[in-house]
Amino acid sequence: MSRDGLRSVASLLAGGALLLLGAALPAHLRSVDEAVLVAAGVGTGRVIDVAERVLQENRLGVARMLSMAVPPGEVEAAKAFAGKIEAVAQAHPALTRWGGPAEWLDKYYGRLVPETTTAGGPVLGWMLRIEIREVALRALAGSSDPTVIALLACRDIEKTAILPPVRSSAGQPMEAALLTAASLLASGRMNPGLALEFERAAVSARQGKGTERLENGLLDLLGASRQLDWEQLSTVCAACPNLNGLRAVATAAGAQGASWPVVLAGISLDGGSDRLSVFLLRHGAGALADVRASFRLGEGAVRELLKRGLRLKPQGRIRFPHPVVGRLAHESPRALLAAKFLAWIDGLFLVILGLTYAVQASQKRSVNASTPKPDVIVVGVMTATAAIVLFLASERYFVSEPGAVRTTGALVSGAGFRLGLRTDLPHVTNLAMNGKILGMLVVFFAIQFCIYLIGLSRLRYIRMQAVEDAIKLRLLDNEEPMFDAPLYIGIAGSVLALVLRLTGFDEVSLMASYSSTLFGILFCFMLKVMHVRPYRQHLILDSAVRLQP
Repeated sequence: MSRDGLRSVASLLAGGALLLLGAALPAHLRSVDEAVLVAAGVGTGRVIDVAERVLQENRLGVARMLSMAVPPGEVEAAKAFAGKIEAVAQAHPALTRWGGPAEWLDKYYGRLVPETTTAGGPVLGWMLRIEIREVALRALAGSSDPTVIALLACRDIEKTAILPPVRSSAGQPMEAALLTAASLLASGRMNPGLALEFERAAVSARQGKGTERLENGLLDLLGASRQLDWEQLSTVCAACPNLNGLRAVATAAGAQGASWPVVLAGISLDGGSDRLSVFLLRHGAGALADVRASFRLGEGAVRELLKRGLRLKPQGRIRFPHPVVGRLAHESPRALLAAKFLAWIDGLFLVILGLTYAVQASQKRSVNASTPKPDVIVVGVMTATAAIVLFLASERYFVSEPGAVRTTGALVSGAGFRLGLRTDLPHVTNLAMNGKILGMLVVFFAIQFCIYLIGLSRLRYIRMQAVEDAIKLRLLDNEEPMFDAPLYIGIAGSVLALVLRLTGFDEVSLMASYSSTLFGILFCFMLKVMHVRPYRQHLILDSAVRLQP
């Protein structure tokens, strides 16, 4: 084997090893690796352990929901735990009315809501009753809380956009939602940020500036209260920092409420903080599957996932076997991410260098004599371009993140009426599309810039040749296709993007596809007009001077 062949094999093997090493390191910029959550969950409680703590606080409703959210490996423990819930319910029947201790509700509504008939019952089931609403109005009328006052004042609004006004014959849902929100505030069970937004929306509605924001918030509250008892609803509202967070949580739970156990388990495992609603607001309802997947790894894994606020990346086939790497990714994520990208850059450099040596080894000696040795600048530029593409692909800039699924409503029935509830998505699709478009623009620009620098390298090689100007002119003519390469690649990128769009890939952006041709035109113009043309003119003039007697 020739020397170039040996260099090629050695470079390719070393580069491939470094690329595999980089792929095995559990460090990512836009997601969190499962290995990190495994390290964070070591020694922390399971879902059933958190449910035990919740039950000790006599929060029966939340404990019941947590027992429904256990991972498959804890099903038997959940069945045994269900017996403990029933034992506590029988020992303390007063807790079954609201799903937990609620002194404020006991004081005003206790005599109207029997203990035995509403165990774990939804809030809307009893708040729609006219006698409950009358008692609620009397109990809340003397409140000095500005948010409660603002909400109760909205009962007099005559023109609404979504819900029928309270004073109309079908105004029970809006009144029930207003009284539910006011009761949560009066009993101190609503997040201060959510309370502030309810107050602002109510004041704005009273001033005639539009009722849509208030009504949308009330709709989300109605959707939750249709499925949850008082303790469960209070836990959710305490963990939502604003109206958008409440909407994200309600949307993730689904129109039929099938995912409420996962939502409440995520809130409870994170210590009741508002990070779950922020996580869902950022990534959409599809991110709730990541929270569910982290349950089997322990309480610490859930907290780590919500703390980072990134989507979960399952462990791939290529992974570093030693658990120390997972702990390092947990404790020093930036350092491991830098090591990952450094390994990829070095690996790509060696692979491209090895391919260059392989091409030279396959050529005849006569051809190699006139071919320059591998240009470090060209190899470096190609490495940087490949690294950018690899980074964007590994961080999923070319694929839109799955957003929440729009639901067009569940029917809320009671007191002889029906109302279609509408819950919209958090606006995450535009952000995902913008990230993908930006990634495609960066790739097209990097490829064109790489070809531009390679063209400059070829021009520099011709300049350095110790031959006559006439020969250099012929060499320039020979390199003409290389100088036109930015335009060819740009058109090819646009055509490929349009073909993908016509074959069903609707997420491909027309702006990104046309930018490929635009970048090609710009870099081709810069290369030929600003570099090749002046040098060609210089050679022609020098040749003419030498021909003169």
